[in-house]
Parts: sequence; C-alpha cells; structure tokens
Amino acid sequence: IIVFKSCFPNSALQGDPGAAPPPIASNPLRGQDAYSQYHTVANAKGIYIDLLQYFAARPDKLFVVIAAPPLSDSAYAANARAFNQWLMNNWLAENSYSLNNVVIFDFYNVLTGPDNHHRYFGGTIQHVFTPGMDTLYYPSGDDHPSVAGNQKATAEFVPLLNVFYNRWAGGAAPTNFIFLPLVIR
Repeated sequence: IIVFKSCFPNSALQGDPGAAPPPIASNPLRGQDAYSQYHTVANAKGIYIDLLQYFAARPDKLFVVIAAPPLSDSAYAANARAFNQWLMNNWLAENSYSLNNVVIFDFYNVLTGPDNHHRYFGGTIQHVFTPGMDTLYYPSGDDHPSVAGNQKATAEFVPLLNVFYNRWAGGAAPTNFIFLPLVIR
C-alpha cells in the first residue's frame, strides 16, 4: 500500500476550475510548488492525470490518494472544493482507468464540517458534504487541522482503508464501489 497526501497549501488552487488540463509535457506546474503562479485547478488535474500511467504499471500496489486538507482562508475554497469533487467523481472515470489499485480519501471534505464525511457507514461508502462549507472547520491556530479534526479524519479513514484494501486484495473492480454522494442542504 502506498499512501500519499499533500499539505494544506495545495488547496490554494487558482484559475478557472472548468479549464482543461494541459498535457504533462507542457504543464507549467510540473516541478513547481503550491506557491507557484501555475498552481491552478487545471494544472493540478493534469498532474493527477499523468500519475495514472505510473499507477497502471503497478497493479500489485494499492495507491491511496489523500486529498489536501482545506485552508482557513476562503479565497480559493470554491476551487479546492471543485478540484476535490473532480478527484472523487471524475478523475478515474474520465481517464478510463479500469484497474482497482487507486482509491481516494477526501481528507479535504472531512475537515470542512461536522456533517461532511468520507467514510464507510451502514454498508456503503459515503461522501457527504454541505454546499458552502469549503474551509477548514477544525483550525489549530494555522491551517493544520486541530486534534479534533485529525481524530474525526482518522475515525473515517481507517475503516475506509480497510474496505479499500480488501476490495483491492480480492480483485474487485472500482465499479463495485458503492458511492453514496449526498448533499446536505
């Protein structure tokens, strides 16, 4: 199992969330950090799309992508939400990724509100959010999540990781995952 996560600055995504991602060879974000002027939703999508080729070459590994946590500042909150919704709902499907070795934990969403979840609950995987709750709900004095936020995220992640692992080890295709997208109004 290979787990990777970005830190909170990666939620400060600029640009138009509907812009098309560039090919990796011409992606100006390649080699840059979260403080780059090229840190846009479209360029971040391009980086994630490029990772799929690497993941596909290693079906014997389970890759767990943990979304970057939210920021306290609302300046780019809508873009961060749009990116994470794309990551959860479109990244693999839009790129016809058919292997079962890539899963996503929406750490971002879990930390945006007490009723926002990404968890295994009642026999299904739930991805629940409240529109407009796009910033860090569990602050610690900076953009790192508080102990309460980390405890909530851990309580949701560990059982979900168990489901992800067992489905991967058993060979279940990603289409066998039951996602219950809920929006609390």
